[in-house]
Amino acid sequence: MPVSRSKTAKRYEMDKGVDFQDMAVKNLGTQGISVGLATFAPGAWLPCHIHNCEESITILEGSAYCDVEGKRFKLGPYDTSHVPAGIPHRFVNASREEKMVMLWVYASADVERIIQDTQRCMGADANPYKPANAE
Repeated sequence: MPVSRSKTAKRYEMDKGVDFQDMAVKNLGTQGISVGLATFAPGAWLPCHIHNCEESITILEGSAYCDVEGKRFKLGPYDTSHVPAGIPHRFVNASREEKMVMLWVYASADVERIIQDTQRCMGADANPYKPANAE
């Protein structure tokens, strides 16, 4: 059973200001899941996207907005989201001063990330910091 250590796991930039670390992925030996960490700089976000599999995100540090099909949810430490395959979503660091860290889990070792038009996540308002209607 391999062990991945966050202190030594390779970091890579997924998008501007968003660093990922693969903790349990196919090239490390998994066959049915993918697990890792993402650190969002203050003010950073991921673009609207879909996956070919289910995704679960747990916020470990800071706070986030989770935008899913035009609805916004605010998440804090240990809050967890579940997004089914094919559903447009994105995550935004809700703070412009502090970092946000999340644990991501995909129900596949072969994860696809397909960028979508921002309106598929946000509706007509693409402002990543609009707090209104946050659940």
